[in-house]
Amino acid sequence: MKTQVILLLTACLLTPLPIPSYAQTLARLEPPDGKHYFAVWPDMNPQGAAEYPAVINRRLPNGLNIPVFHFAQNIPIGDTLIGNRLKNQTNEALLKETGTNAGMILTLYANAGLDGITDGDIKELADQLHGYEKLNISVWLRFAPEMDGWFNEWGQRPTLYRETWTRIARALRTTAPTVALVFSPNFGYSQVMNPPARNSTDFALLDTNKDGVLDEKDDAKLAYYPGDEWVDWVGMSAYHVRFSGPYWDNVMPDDGEMERMVDQVYKMFAIGRGKPMMLSESGAAFNPNNASAPGFTELSTKQAFWRQ
Repeated sequence: MKTQVILLLTACLLTPLPIPSYAQTLARLEPPDGKHYFAVWPDMNPQGAAEYPAVINRRLPNGLNIPVFHFAQNIPIGDTLIGNRLKNQTNEALLKETGTNAGMILTLYANAGLDGITDGDIKELADQLHGYEKLNISVWLRFAPEMDGWFNEWGQRPTLYRETWTRIARALRTTAPTVALVFSPNFGYSQVMNPPARNSTDFALLDTNKDGVLDEKDDAKLAYYPGDEWVDWVGMSAYHVRFSGPYWDNVMPDDGEMERMVDQVYKMFAIGRGKPMMLSESGAAFNPNNASAPGFTELSTKQAFWRQ
């Protein structure tokens, strides 16, 4: 397997990390050696401008087209199949409108938590993804990302997370076998806000160095990893952002900031386990209501981040 990096950004480019080579066969949807994908997560907020895929492609020069678009929905699915409510179109219809063979990264949120995900919910998802297969749409499925974060309904429950992931993976291997499964934690150290009981399985998984303390010395992302058999790609969220009280600070990215963000996940899973890697979410925050130094703009902030 040759480890690659997929760049997934909302509106910017980044230079790929140095990529090691492996002699094994490629993973699901992994590009050939020396290649990478560029992907965009369109902003299709009904309250704002409709940045749906065909519009984005029309703005690109020289007939270029985005090869992969990112969408999101929930499990249970409910009415979240509508990718663009302004146009009342599903994700596959939005891709078809581009007139290209663009693929899809599909983030699957578990906003109702992990406990209530039924076999019926998983079957409905598998059937949906098989429908994409029949339309020759390549799909990367990013299930319940940033699972190491306390701020998510599905967060910091490693035992149940692994179990639910495996249930979904088994169903997809049978019903939609071309779909690539993406394990995508957050960047940096995620503090365990409500530590589980010390004698619990969750505590044992989170305490990776077995010192009886849950802290930054643990490689807690491994606690949620369901195993190489059930993971095709690894991803991560990486944002440049600063906080100051209730407001965003406008601060230029530090030199090497992106590299430091991705270092842990890259070494742990891309190097250590030979998994192709993507930046599942990335961007640089800018608050237009905060005063900035002359020449310090939203564009200059984002450029400084994506050029690293």
